[in-house]
Amino acid sequence: MRAPALHGRIDRRICIHYRIDPSTARRFLPDHLRPRLYQGSALGGICVFRLGPVRPRLLPIPLGFGAELAWHRIAVEWDVGGNLAHGQYLLRCESDSRPRSLLTPRLVPSSEPAARITVRSSDDGLLVSMKSVDGHGDLEISSVSGAPWPGGSVFPSAKAAQMAFSNGHVLWPMNEGQDNEGFEVSVEGGVAAALSCEDIRSAWFDDRSRFPLGSIELDSALVISRSDQILQTDAVSTGVHSLSPTTGEFLPA
Repeated sequence: MRAPALHGRIDRRICIHYRIDPSTARRFLPDHLRPRLYQGSALGGICVFRLGPVRPRLLPIPLGFGAELAWHRIAVEWDVGGNLAHGQYLLRCESDSRPRSLLTPRLVPSSEPAARITVRSSDDGLLVSMKSVDGHGDLEISSVSGAPWPGGSVFPSAKAAQMAFSNGHVLWPMNEGQDNEGFEVSVEGGVAAALSCEDIRSAWFDDRSRFPLGSIELDSALVISRSDQILQTDAVSTGVHSLSPTTGEFLPA
């Protein structure tokens, strides 16, 4: 039985992007997925976002409770019936609460206990702290608002980065021999602004056993504020006969 299409609200997204050596990024992906390249680099990152209550598409009453979530991900592409599809492959998924709605089990496709995620915002910037159960997802961010967009980014502006992340397929690991399952998401609205990271420590992306010295570099960071609308369609997979290619741009956020 397929889950219904759902609507919800994203109150805020904090997006950290890394440029990654393509051969290094490739090691984290199943054979049928490839890193999507921008200016010769693969792109990975972390998105910490506040999800409000969700509801089925045709039901006006929200269900469940809000939650803070975090995705570690890599931008990917794959072939579908002679066409090219784009999306994001989730390396890790964390939430600060157990799934309480129809949507959350897909946003956090894991049976791991809840992480501790704290976000403090002010006019000057943002502080993010995440403590994962196994320690590999731990994250600390100290950032300043109002910074100019970095000239070395693969994106020309915060708005361009925001638009790149707004639509596409979200995939997660499956057992060997299975298609990667996921869902399609469309996000509308929100205002993007650059963040200058005074300090960022990611247990996952800073791990030199995963990313040798010189294979990864911080690209950019942004915050997307105000309420966004998120649409989850029916579940999809990367099987040739079960997934239509996504058009347009989509990257990890």
